[in-house]
Amino acid sequence: MNTFFKDKAAFITLLILATFIVFYFYGKVIIEPNSYIFADKGDGIKNYYTYLYHINKDAGYSEFSGMNYPYGESIFYTDCHPGLANSLKFLNQISPIFGEYAIGILNFILILSIFLTFIIIFYLLREFGNDKWFSVLFSVGITLLSPQIFRLSGHLALSYSIAIPLGWLLMLKMLKQPNKSKWYILLLLNNLLWLFIHAYLGVILISFLFVWFVFQLFQKTNSRNNIGFIFKSSLSIIFPILFFYIWVSLTDSHVGRTDNPSGFFLYNAEPDDIFLPNHPPLRPIWDYLTNNIIKQKWEAFSYVGLFSTLSFLTIIITGLFFIVAKKNRTKYSNFFEDKLLNTSLWASIIVLLFAFGIPFKQINGLIDWLPIFKQFRATGRFTWIFFFVLSIFSAVYANKFVSSLKGTKQKVLTVLLILFGFFNIFEGFPYHADVSNSITNTPNYFKKNSLYQLPQNIDLSHFQAIIPLPFYHYGSESFERIRHDETVKASILVSYYSGIPMFAANLTRIAIWESRNIIEMMGPSYYPKTIVKDLSSNLPFLLITTKDEVSEYEAQLLQKAKLIFQSDQISLYNLDKDALFEDRSNQIISRFEVSKSKLIRINDLLFTSDSSFVYKNDFDKNPSEFKLHGNGAYSAKKEGKNIIAGIPPHTLRTNTKYRFRIWMYNGGKDAINDWFRFMVEEFNQAQDQFITTTFFPDKSEVIFGNWSLIEGDFVVRDSEHAFSFVTIGKEGSKSNFFADELLITEHGVDIYQISKDTLFYNNHIIPYKK
Repeated sequence: MNTFFKDKAAFITLLILATFIVFYFYGKVIIEPNSYIFADKGDGIKNYYTYLYHINKDAGYSEFSGMNYPYGESIFYTDCHPGLANSLKFLNQISPIFGEYAIGILNFILILSIFLTFIIIFYLLREFGNDKWFSVLFSVGITLLSPQIFRLSGHLALSYSIAIPLGWLLMLKMLKQPNKSKWYILLLLNNLLWLFIHAYLGVILISFLFVWFVFQLFQKTNSRNNIGFIFKSSLSIIFPILFFYIWVSLTDSHVGRTDNPSGFFLYNAEPDDIFLPNHPPLRPIWDYLTNNIIKQKWEAFSYVGLFSTLSFLTIIITGLFFIVAKKNRTKYSNFFEDKLLNTSLWASIIVLLFAFGIPFKQINGLIDWLPIFKQFRATGRFTWIFFFVLSIFSAVYANKFVSSLKGTKQKVLTVLLILFGFFNIFEGFPYHADVSNSITNTPNYFKKNSLYQLPQNIDLSHFQAIIPLPFYHYGSESFERIRHDETVKASILVSYYSGIPMFAANLTRIAIWESRNIIEMMGPSYYPKTIVKDLSSNLPFLLITTKDEVSEYEAQLLQKAKLIFQSDQISLYNLDKDALFEDRSNQIISRFEVSKSKLIRINDLLFTSDSSFVYKNDFDKNPSEFKLHGNGAYSAKKEGKNIIAGIPPHTLRTNTKYRFRIWMYNGGKDAINDWFRFMVEEFNQAQDQFITTTFFPDKSEVIFGNWSLIEGDFVVRDSEHAFSFVTIGKEGSKSNFFADELLITEHGVDIYQISKDTLFYNNHIIPYKK
């Protein structure tokens, strides 16, 4: 018994510490896991919703139907923990308790992951020969500093800090014991598990394992000659990716997703994200010393801690010294004798370079030649590999260095190492204080009517789908509408309470044509609605509004609906299907006919009130491959800056609001997205300064066939300034854009124009016959 306690004392101590820490920070969640959701906005509440809706509402296992109605979405593009959600969905058929407590199960697993990370890190340190008591100390510090903890507030499936250390440990066991098949099998299953929890997390882990495996092959001649070892190892590392890809392809019925996702260069990591603190106790000191000049990217948070930072600098400096001095090189290299740990570090550095965007930032156009890498629009997450490897590398070799000393030096450095170990813990505590506080702020709103008291006298099954206003639709990158937190939350909760799907979406990689059809439906009634043929049901729609402001077109939609419920938080409306698709262009024509004798005429334009300014260009003198109306359209390369129109000084009035409208061709590949934008530039010559207002074509509310209406307001700062109306495109873009019918007017002035069989109404195109 004494021998057992002696051998296991360190591990038991770790279990006690881990249990205390987890309960100290997350005790509320552990005791009542079904009582909280970790976020009530953004991706957080959406990820709970997709997970819950799939378990309790969806008919099948591969399709999510809660958003993007009537098309739905593959579960692998919803961030819903596909593997876990489908497991609980199956068990829910046996007992509804699994669906009822699905949030509690997920929350408990997320917190359990933290507890298990302490243990896995401990075993990794021991596998590399670290002293057991130092392993206890540093496993606590490394776990507390794990950057994935911040994902608990939104990207739930990315928060599993156990994933990378566990994969690393299994790979280490496989390399150390190549004759034991169990390690190959466990590694294969582990890789599959994380891919089916979140594809991004699985790919991050497998990228590291693959690079590490390649390093091992080049380092060990006997490994290269062992065909069985290579085959089984490749099966464990590469097969999960292939299987996952094939599985997703076979179960995904949606076609037409973008093959050119944007954002690869948006969230690349930088060295300060790795080696500089992002939280107290050191961050305030650093900000004070540097006057707060360092701005880190949240997506790339992977601070390794003061100890690992100093260790890394020491290794580099001493390594350079031995190289330059040409002395004791053998002694230096012999000290770093653990080839498995060394190659782990080199592999993590390779992955870290990718996280930095290297070499894609340095070689212009390389990302276009290797488009598969465009799928990773947040490469900063790949820094997580380096965090774990450098942290363990530093702890192992620091322990080894201290052990190699004798006498007073050893005692002093042992104390210093212990202090650094405790400082790791000291640095990690604010992470968990911050996160644990934020994730227990929100009760589980998914419990029936826990936030919105819906009326009992309304049969919600009477509706076929929900239309939240202001409308949001995010995911295709070509046709999108911005998200408003309160409306997103309201629509998600009402959808889950009622089981009614939504036209709205907050997903990833939605098929372009699906998003186009849905957003086209939300535009003015006088444009064709392609989606009509896809709506087989004749049931009405449930409109939901909150205190968020609706647009001009959404207000017109509300006028067609009937209010059926109103509270301080939300309002519900009944909108008949026929009313949604009713063409009301005759009302505009009638209003024009009645008032045209009273309208103010300037050339061929008719105004509802006197206006000091109007600018219109139909581009009929510009031959173009595509045109909306007339004989021509503006066309140019998307790349760089194009000036479409200019207005000289002393033309517009100071502090006056103007409206900008122009049609843009959306029928080509990436025609209106890929960082393309319209801008109004007000130039202050005295100060050599531009004041800009930006309009994003992919956020257009109005779609007419292959054309989108780009519109918005700008306010003149000073009438003495000159104005330019320009497009800004991504450098290196090879495609052209096409624009037609530019109109700039004072805000609030309605303008009509008759051209052949068309009535232009505020640049809208309405068929017209006299």
